[in-house]
Formats: sequence, structure tokens, C-alpha cells
Amino acid sequence: MKEIADILRHRSLDTSAIYAKVDLSNLAAVALP
Repeated sequence: MKEIADILRHRSLDTSAIYAKVDLSNLAAVALP
């Protein structure tokens, strides 16, 4: 997460965590045949 925060120039990892949330239902639709 630290590297992502650095790239996005966020001061707080909490801010970067917003971008790291995963929509599990959409991910399952893509991952499962």
C-alpha cells in the first residue's frame, strides 16, 4: 500500500485504501466462467 500511496501522492494510507476496495460481485463475474 505504501508504494501505491507514493504513486498517488497521498499523505495517508487511509486515503489510498479507498482506491484498493474490491467489488467482490463484479470480480466474481469476471473471474468465474
